[in-house]
Amino acid sequence: PTTNQVATIVDNESIGSNYNDNDESTADAKSNDGIENDESLHNHPLVIVPHAGLEMIKEIQQRHSQNGGDERSLSMIACVGPFRTGKSLLLSNFFSAGNTTTNGSSSEDNKESSPASMAGGGCTFDVGPTIEGCTRGIWISTHALREKKTGTLKFLLDCEGMGDPLGGDDVQNTRIALSAILLSSVFIFNNSSHPDRSSLQFLRYLDTIRKRMQNQQEQQQLHYPSFLWVFRDFFLQLPYKRSAAGKGAGQVQQQQQQYTLKEYMLERVFNQSSSAAKHALSPQYGNIRKNGEGHFRGNGGGGVDNFEGNVVDSLLHDFSDFNVLNIGYPKRNGQIPFEPDELTNLGNISFEEFDDDFRKDVNAVVKYCLDASKPFALGTNISGIGNTGDSGGNLTATAADNSKNKKNGKQWSWLSPFTDIGKGRQKQKSNYASPEEYARWCESVIEIVNSEGIIPNIPDMQHQLLQKMADEQVNKAALEYTNQITLYLDSCSVYNNVEEPSTANNTKLIQEYHLKGVAEQEELIQTSDDIMTILIEKLRGSISSASILTKSLMALKMQCHDIVDATKTANQEGVDKNIPPSSSSSVLSELLVENKERSKVSCEVLAHSMYDPIREIVRDVDPSSPTFMTVKEFDKALSQIKDLFQRQARGPCINEMMTVLLDEPSFADRLLLEKNQMLHASINVQKQLSKDVQNKESELKDLQKDLEVAVKKQQQQIELLQHQHKQAMEIAFKEQSQKLLALQEDMESKLASSEKLLKKEQRKHAEQLQKQRKDSESRLAEEIEAREKQIMQEKKVFQDELNKVSKSAKLHENTSIQMEKELKV
Repeated sequence: PTTNQVATIVDNESIGSNYNDNDESTADAKSNDGIENDESLHNHPLVIVPHAGLEMIKEIQQRHSQNGGDERSLSMIACVGPFRTGKSLLLSNFFSAGNTTTNGSSSEDNKESSPASMAGGGCTFDVGPTIEGCTRGIWISTHALREKKTGTLKFLLDCEGMGDPLGGDDVQNTRIALSAILLSSVFIFNNSSHPDRSSLQFLRYLDTIRKRMQNQQEQQQLHYPSFLWVFRDFFLQLPYKRSAAGKGAGQVQQQQQQYTLKEYMLERVFNQSSSAAKHALSPQYGNIRKNGEGHFRGNGGGGVDNFEGNVVDSLLHDFSDFNVLNIGYPKRNGQIPFEPDELTNLGNISFEEFDDDFRKDVNAVVKYCLDASKPFALGTNISGIGNTGDSGGNLTATAADNSKNKKNGKQWSWLSPFTDIGKGRQKQKSNYASPEEYARWCESVIEIVNSEGIIPNIPDMQHQLLQKMADEQVNKAALEYTNQITLYLDSCSVYNNVEEPSTANNTKLIQEYHLKGVAEQEELIQTSDDIMTILIEKLRGSISSASILTKSLMALKMQCHDIVDATKTANQEGVDKNIPPSSSSSVLSELLVENKERSKVSCEVLAHSMYDPIREIVRDVDPSSPTFMTVKEFDKALSQIKDLFQRQARGPCINEMMTVLLDEPSFADRLLLEKNQMLHASINVQKQLSKDVQNKESELKDLQKDLEVAVKKQQQQIELLQHQHKQAMEIAFKEQSQKLLALQEDMESKLASSEKLLKKEQRKHAEQLQKQRKDSESRLAEEIEAREKQIMQEKKVFQDELNKVSKSAKLHENTSIQMEKELKV
């Protein structure tokens, strides 16, 4: 609108279809003469006007909440009645009448503000000088009244007047009235007449609405918003109450009291008995039917007919409260009447220019409306005056949930409908409707009023709407959770960077094997906690129903953060029986599995890159190789590899993969290395024994040579002795030939004896030499044979050990290859 103070939220379909979605001043279409003069356009179904009043409620509340107000607390005051009776002017005066009003801004100056000054002489809604009505459909103020005590923002709904020749028929009037009932906390019926039966004709739509809500009427009270009947331009005096019978005239005159407007309506217009009137005047009159007194009836003397009786019964029973006030004829200060041209343009006159009586009457209406307009809530009853069963049941469920969570070692404060406010105090989450919920409820109301037949149960519809919106919020939160936790996992490093050379090598491994980020399990769960805490707070601010909030928080937890085995049934401890079991694992559970797989792959790649070079050295059995490694060197290298692996590897599979890829293979390789060293030692011993045998054979050959030399030397000595003896004999024979001849026989005999003795000695000496030779050869042969047997036995034992070690190494190698294949699979 040009004044930027009101906006259309509900209009008929033909007018709404002519609005341009991209035009911010679309509500000015109500002043289009061609549309107003076409009577056929006013009987179409109601629609929500796009880009109109509902969008600005959230912006106003957000500014208001920044100054400490309740961002969910809003209330609606609707004004309905015959056309051209001053409804728009009355609502416009709301912003000037009370000392608790504000123009909706969030500045500190307005927290305790005086009446807000409004553009256009203080008039919020358009007021025209002609006989034609100005309001079409339902308009909402873009300014709000703020209650100082609670901070509730209270908006005004200006409805199309009834009885306009250019307006709609009874069907259209019923739609407007039903929309106002379902969208407001206070329902003002503005009438410019005086209290009489004819006034009930303007409320015939209550009878129609009652018939459409029969199923709810039979089961419970409808709990409409508070009903305020305002009589405009009222200046007549009310009569005195009738005196009690049997009392004197003077006594009666002293006890007579003048009727209040509400008492007069109840007793004289509605024809209610004095006892029923007292019940109706009581704040608890709505329980009359529940206590068995039934519908209100006339007290004789011509009761109201069926139609009027239903209207009266609806006024006094269906609405949360019933009151009647009046506003006198408008005059200037000092009781100066307005000029005729001024009366047709009261919207241009400041509220302070009206006389005290008029402003007093308006202030009384404003005060009642502000006091009676409770914060709007859904899922409770029509007027949004919440019940206690919702939050009470929720508290029990929350206590049970917290008790179960304590057993699991965690306190899930997310699921509580309470909010911490410091120093151990808590306040319960309100059930007040948010701007989004109120806007969606407006759409549902339009569907209800445009439909025909019996209206479904309103609290059930509101609860279903809240549940649907909550499900949408949960799905949105779940998607946001999935994106954030996945982004966090992908942003994690694959390995811990502890040393510069290893960092460069790890970078190559990541690129070569396309490895993805790995998170520590505790960090991943803590990040999930942090994300869930933020999302939970968002849900708290977008879901009004405490019971739905608790179920939504539990559903979000099960969908996103629950890491309990999905195979648990409702009978198992730790599972809420009121919540259906999840059909699939949560996002966190799936990410934990994926993170474990990533950890397993990255650890496998890292372990192979570190240990495979050592394994190649171990498998090299040639001791002469320059890379040959001892067991001590192997243990030192393995310890360094394990230490570096633990510092660089990430994720939950570090210990598992260290056991599989380092501990088990290194045990087999170390055993193989020990066997290889034993084999090399055995071969060296065998070589030493062979060398000793060769030395013994050489010594035996030298001994044989010495024996041959000794025998030959002895033979030479014997031959020399024989030759010398012969010479001596010859000389002796020559010298003593004479003697010899005499002694020839004697000498020959001695010579023969000597020769025998010599031969005997020669044989004996030869036998000794032969025996010594045989003994030496025998001992040498036996020693050689014993040495060869020992060598053969040791060689056979070492060969068996070598075969066993080779088989064991081959078996471990096959096992390792098979395990690697399985890990790759």
